[in-house]
Amino acid sequence: MAPKLGGSSASGNSGYGSGYSSGYSSSSCSACLATFRHRGRDWSDAETNAMFAFEIIAIIVLIACVVLATRFKWVRRSSRSDKLRHSGYVISALALIIFFMLGQGSVVDIALGETRATTTYLYYIVYIIGSLAWRVSEVLILAIIVRTLSESSASRLVKSLPTINICSTVILTLLTLAAFGLATADTAHQISSGQSIYYRSYTLARNQSYLDLSYSSIYFTMSILVVVFGALLYVKERSSGTLVMMAAVGPTLFIQRMMHLILLGMVVTEYEERYYYFPDEAISADNFLYVILVPIMYLAIARIGLLRPSGPHIGVAQTKPYGSGIPVEYTQNGAPMAVQSGAPVYYNNSAPMVYSNGQPAFRNDGAPAQHQQYIG
Repeated sequence: MAPKLGGSSASGNSGYGSGYSSGYSSSSCSACLATFRHRGRDWSDAETNAMFAFEIIAIIVLIACVVLATRFKWVRRSSRSDKLRHSGYVISALALIIFFMLGQGSVVDIALGETRATTTYLYYIVYIIGSLAWRVSEVLILAIIVRTLSESSASRLVKSLPTINICSTVILTLLTLAAFGLATADTAHQISSGQSIYYRSYTLARNQSYLDLSYSSIYFTMSILVVVFGALLYVKERSSGTLVMMAAVGPTLFIQRMMHLILLGMVVTEYEERYYYFPDEAISADNFLYVILVPIMYLAIARIGLLRPSGPHIGVAQTKPYGSGIPVEYTQNGAPMAVQSGAPVYYNNSAPMVYSNGQPAFRNDGAPAQHQQYIG
């Protein structure tokens, strides 16, 4: 459900956010405050109503995920809490909530379209905000998934995952920022010229489709890596975390990215052949898969975060054998050899007995030293 996936400079697909212009066509911003009416079907279209309902459910699920994040037990191999992964998950979930609220084809967009509301062309700014939020959530959640794989096991299988995660995150960030820049320029052109959001600049739209295709190809490759590593770790360790990763996180990520990559391939083909026709059925299928599978994936990751950390790489709090009252003699000279070995201590008042570490068995005043045996 990527923002601004369809549409072209020659023909506009029917959709929400497009409308009838009552403004101007100019290279300046003279049309920014011109009004237009959103298109809709007065809530009579079953597909639109279903999408609206699924997006509301997705927002509720993501809010629940943010609440659950307060109880996450993620730790690193050094036994410290993984605040970076926790913060990244929360930011990603909040960004996706913003996208479902403000993005193209989102809750607000559908509501305005179905009620045939009238706004100015400055309304398209919310598409820029939604596009940025979507891209932030995409990059962050993939980095969190790979990091969870690498931190959930001490196996040698995940030794290379941190490096792969850093490289993929950097490359995906650069690609998505470049695509976001082109999308922002395209939207700004539509705002200033008073054109429908579905009448796009051919050059900008084509170049953005190439960047999005490269981005989705790398993302799809990473989804395959998540599936493979999740399955291998489950076979090796059979823990609850690897089970959730193999059964829920990996498949949902793989299916959604595969469908999105197929759709982007169709879009690029249409741009190359200059047909400017985009299959509405494929776009609808991609949108529904996204709004259904992605919240499930976030819930599955939250389930992993709620699991109690365990394993040989997780540090377990150790209690001190002597509590807080360690004898001063022990900290200075060490425990008497008899106490260390667990043998009984016998006192001889006739002559001072000296242990091998030089510590006397009784005090200087002649009273026998009362050594307490500590059982660790």
